Parts: sequence; C-alpha cells; structure tokens
Amino acid sequence: MDADEALALFRSGLDSKDRMVALETAERLGLVAKAMGPNSARTVLLPFIEGLCAAQKHEDEVLCAFANALDADFLPSVGGPATCLSLVKILVPLCCATETAVRSRAVKSLVSLVKSVSGAGEPGFGQTEEWQALKAFLVNLSGVNLDGSEGAEEGKKEDPWFPSKLSACALYPAVYGCLPKDQKSMAEDKALLLEAFTALADDEMPMVRATAATSLGLLAESASLESFKAYLLPVFKMVSEDRSDVVRMRGVAANANFLETLPPVALSEADLKNLKDGEEGELAGGEVVGSPEAELASEATSLFLKACVDPSWRVRLSAVKGLSKALKPADAKAKGAMLEVFSDLLEDEEREVKLEATKVTSSVFVSGSSKELFELLVLPTITEAFDTMLANAGTGPEGANGPGGGGAGGPGGMNDLDPAGMAGKQELQQAQALVAMELAAFDAIPHPTLVAVVQHMFEDPSLCIKMLDKFELLAKLKESDPGALSQICMDSLSLGVHEDWRVRAAFTAKLAFIFEQIISVESSAAAAEKRAAEEGGSNSAQAAAVTPKKEPQGAPAPPPGTPLDKDAVERAWTAFKSVVAGALWDVVAEARSHFVDCLPALITWADKIGGDKYVKQLVQMLLDQYKCESGVPIPNHPDRKMSYLYKTSVLAGLQSVLTMAPAPGYFGTPSNVTELVELLLGACKDPTPNVRLVAGRAVGAYAVACVGGYGASPGAVQTVEMSLIPTLQTLTSDGDADVKYVAQVAMTQVNEAMNSAS
Repeated sequence: MDADEALALFRSGLDSKDRMVALETAERLGLVAKAMGPNSARTVLLPFIEGLCAAQKHEDEVLCAFANALDADFLPSVGGPATCLSLVKILVPLCCATETAVRSRAVKSLVSLVKSVSGAGEPGFGQTEEWQALKAFLVNLSGVNLDGSEGAEEGKKEDPWFPSKLSACALYPAVYGCLPKDQKSMAEDKALLLEAFTALADDEMPMVRATAATSLGLLAESASLESFKAYLLPVFKMVSEDRSDVVRMRGVAANANFLETLPPVALSEADLKNLKDGEEGELAGGEVVGSPEAELASEATSLFLKACVDPSWRVRLSAVKGLSKALKPADAKAKGAMLEVFSDLLEDEEREVKLEATKVTSSVFVSGSSKELFELLVLPTITEAFDTMLANAGTGPEGANGPGGGGAGGPGGMNDLDPAGMAGKQELQQAQALVAMELAAFDAIPHPTLVAVVQHMFEDPSLCIKMLDKFELLAKLKESDPGALSQICMDSLSLGVHEDWRVRAAFTAKLAFIFEQIISVESSAAAAEKRAAEEGGSNSAQAAAVTPKKEPQGAPAPPPGTPLDKDAVERAWTAFKSVVAGALWDVVAEARSHFVDCLPALITWADKIGGDKYVKQLVQMLLDQYKCESGVPIPNHPDRKMSYLYKTSVLAGLQSVLTMAPAPGYFGTPSNVTELVELLLGACKDPTPNVRLVAGRAVGAYAVACVGGYGASPGAVQTVEMSLIPTLQTLTSDGDADVKYVAQVAMTQVNEAMNSAS
C-alpha cells in the first residue's frame, strides 16, 4: 500500500458515520504515519491532521486520540526532532478546545515534545527556532503579547478565550523547567514567561487563577532565588489574598509543596506573638537575619500560617493537608508557630477541618520532629478531646442514644444532630481513637489515657477491627510502661468471644503478638518478685507463690535478655489454648477460615516459646476436633454439634500446617507427620463430597510441598509416589464433579512440580 492509498483509507475511516469506526481510525494515526513513511507523513499527513484539528469538527473522542498520539514518540515517524514545530502547531488549537479531556491530552503531548527537544536544559536550546516558536505559542495562549502588553491592537493576537489560558497554566512549569538554569542570555525570556504567568494569576476568571495557583508550586521549584523573589513571591501573596476561596485553597497547597523544598526557616518574634494572639490579619514581618533562602522561607511560611486562620474552612482544610510538608524544613520557632496553629485546627468549628487535622496528627508529629514541642503545644488539646470522647462513651454503641453519646437532651446529644451530623461525629471520634494508637508508637500519649481509649474502642466493632489492625503499634509500651501494655492485652482477651465474628477474626490475627506481650510482661514481673524475695523484701515469698498481677502503669521495662518465667508461660499458654479452642469451634465459617490463615504464624510462635511440646498440643487440638462424632454436642459448646463444616476447617488447617515454610522442628520427626497425612488420606474417602474436596486439595498441596523441598518432611518423594498420587488419581474418578475437578487440578500441579524437580 502506497502513501496515497493509506491516506485515503485513513480519511474514509474518519468520515465514517459510525463513531466507533472513526475513533478506532484516529487511534491508528501512528500506524498510518509509519505506513506512509517519514517524508509522506511529514508533507501530506501532518497538514491534513493540522486542518482537522484547527477546524475541530470531529467528535471530542477523535480529537483526544489525535492529541494523545502526537507526542514525542510520534517524532520518529515524521522525520525526528526537526518536525517538532509541526506537531506543536497541530496541538496548539487543541489546547484551546472547550472539552477538558482534549485540552489535557494536548498539554500532555506538548510537555512531552518540549522535553524531547530541550535536551534537559542544554545551553543551546534558548537560541533554537523551536524555543522561539514555543515561547510565542505559550505567551499567546496566555493572552499576553511578546512585548508584555495585552489587547487586540492591529497585528497582535487578541486575548483568547479562557480554556487556552487553562492550558497555558499547565504548560508553564514544564516549559520553564526545560530552560537552562544559569544561562544569562535566557534571563529576558525567563522574565517574559514569569510576567505572562503573573498575568494569568491575576486573570478575571477565577478558574484561570485557580489553575495558575495549582501550577505555582511546580514553577517555583524551577525558578532561581532572584526570579522567585521578583516574580513568584508577589504571586504567592496575591493568591493568598484572592477573593475566591478556591484560588486561596490551591495556593496554600502550592505553598506547602514549595516549603517542603526549602532549608530550615526562622520566624520573627512578632510573627509568633501575632500567632499566639490569634490575629487573622497579615502576620508582622520582622527582620530576618540569615541567607536569602531563609528570607524567602520566612515570607512563604508567614503566608502559610495566614492560610491556617483563613475565614474559609476550605482554605483551612487545604492548610491542614499541607501542614506536615510545611513543617519539615522549619526550625524550632517555625515549628512552634505551626504546631500552635495546628492545636487550634484540632478544635476548628468546621467538622471537616477538625476531622482532617485529627487524621494527620501522627504525620504532623513526625514532621515536627520535636516531641517536647508537640507535648507542650498539641498534646493538651488532644488529651482534652480524648477526655471528652470518653466522657460521652457512657451513651456509646450500647447506650440509648447511639455512638458518640453526650446524652439525649444535654449538650452534644444525638438529638441535636441530624443523621449526617451523627455519622460525622462518629467518624471524628473513630479518627481520634485511632490517633491514640498511632501516637502510642512514638510514646507520645499519656498511658492512662491510652488504656482508656483502647478500652473504649473495644465497645465499637468497626473501630475495634481498625484498632486491632494497628495493635503492633503498642509494642513501644514494652519499654516505657509494660504494665499498661499488659493491661491492654489482658483486656483484649474478651474479644475472642465477641458477638461480631469480624472482631473475633481480627483478634485471632493478633493472638501471637498479644500473648507474646503478656508473657514478656508477666515474666519480668515474676523475676522482679523473685529478686525481691531473695533480697528479703516483705511478703515477697508469698507473692511469688501466687499468680503475678499486672504491673502498675509506669513500671520499668524488663532488662534486655530477661528469661521467660516458666509459670507465666504456662498460665499464658493455658489461656491461649482456650482462645484457640474458641476459634476452632467458631460458629461462623469465615471466622474459622481466618483462623486457618493465621495458623502457621501461631504454630511458629508456639514453637518459639515452648518447642515441640506446645506445637504438639496445637496439632492435637486439630486432630481431636476432626475425630468428634457428627451430630454430637461439642464440649464446652452444648448449643453446637459436630458437622462436616468443622471437618473441612480442620483439613484446611492441616494443609496450611503441612505446607509451612520453614516448618518447625516438630515436623522433622516422620511419625509426627504420618498421623496427619493418614488423616488426610482417610478424609479423601469420606462420604461427604465437600470433605473429600478439601482433603483432595490438601493432599495435592502437600505433595507439591514435598516435591518442592519445603513444608513438613520436605523431599519425601516416596510418600508422594506411593500414597499421595494414587489417592489423587482415585479422586479424579470421583462421582462428584467438583471433587473430580479439584483432584485433576492437583494432579496437574504435582506433575509440574515433579517435572521441575527432575
């Protein structure tokens, strides 16, 4: 096919009345260019596409396809970088389209082209024809003439409609960033671009000003200190005082991104005084001593602090979201000012601001990097919020007035809120509770308050699940307050019998961590009592003979390497087995399935603290459960009876145990594994199809593990060939279709494993 035939076919496809045909044709623009060859594509195809894009008579989807194709990757098809200007001329009209999708695709392709021909800021780029044309296109898109004036004088381009200005706002950071940074010959061009951008930031259309504010932070990253001070800092100030809260909101986000790139800053005493007084006017600009970077940083920080007390809650919300970024480069004084403002935002009258401030508390703590400042300026406010939440907890989920409390008729009562308000209050209280867990990881919350908040979370199922997901964050208490950690872990044991199965499942996932903390703390308590007895302490002998009590909050951490107390381990293990038994006999299948997923981790932990003895007891619990007779009431659970559903859970558990990697030493003894394998093989003959199905899947998984060299008795190929494979082959002829399918899949996996091993 020659170039003329390819173009004719392409033209006919675009003219099709079927929109999908036209769109699919437009998406093949790159293929058409390659088929026509670089010369024909440049001289014939591009002028044709340029006419279509200038007219914009096709559907927006077709124009989007053109804009998406005409990026830097398209250049080789039309002769290379020398044809860049031809593509730019095609894309510029698309940057003026009314459809947002068309403009965004065109801008993206233009950015790609600029970066491809700029050579990443090579010195010679500013003198090229491509740059002069790009500069003219960009400034004209902004509605500003090359001499910096505006209007519709003869021979000069009229101020365009605002969509083109939106595209120009998005293009400025990319184009400016591609210019050589230290080349003096480019200073005039850079100044012209920044002047044009300033005009966009002061445009009469709020949408244009908002888009310029969005690009402001990216543009600031590429500007020199002199350019920033002369052009962009006034824009930051102008945006911070804009009459539209949307513009101010985007401006504070750009300011936060800019502050993140700066070195530490210093605020004047006047700024700090105004902030403490809560003035909402412009912060006083005291004399700043230091480098030019510090001076600019001080100005930008002052503008950010001003946004934190903006009358619009949307602006304050944007400031809260950017606060952790703005804190990172700040010095102690600036951090103090920001944390003081943050403390006020935690009590903001607008719920959305208060909620977001609560959610970012831990990131603010990390960015602030000063625990002393945080405890001085923020922690009192957080503690007060916790106290309020706990005071209202009396009418929480189990109370008459629903979660969040406050009483029916008293201040803050649920009768004062509509359903949306009640849901918002619940969300805020949940965020506050989870912040307590996050701050516990840094030991940045009073321990009595933490214990009370965690106990409150136990009462709300959804919140309890989220809390358990973060339970490991409490590990820091082992060093600072093991007594508080022990109390929380002991109180959590009640979750094993919670009425919500999701809570029981989440609790099962944390069993190893919870009991590890209990044993560690009780061991240190027992060791302390024994030391006191040896030293002749009063009543220490009697104390050592009874169950060790929880350590009081604030008790010192046990010395590193403190051996585990055997009595404490045995007591904890007894309680642990009780919880495991409850999970094994859980009435909800999903809860038992979750326990099966956690079983390898639990066995690993049991091996860690008790070796073969404890692993054997866990395995025996599985075997004993499977051997219970169907229809017979379950011990300790007379309301439940043994059924095939419990058998399938046991078989799934055995599969997870036998395929553990690495396997505990207990499974290195063949006789310990044989009993489990025989149970699986026997289950493959069970009269219930579901039991045979799960057993067949387990047999296949164990066979793959044996061949693959992991799991219990790795490398036991003889067992695979003599027992496991014949059993699976028998199941492939099973009368139940599902069992047959599972067995066939298992056989395929085993054969593949054996072929790989050979």
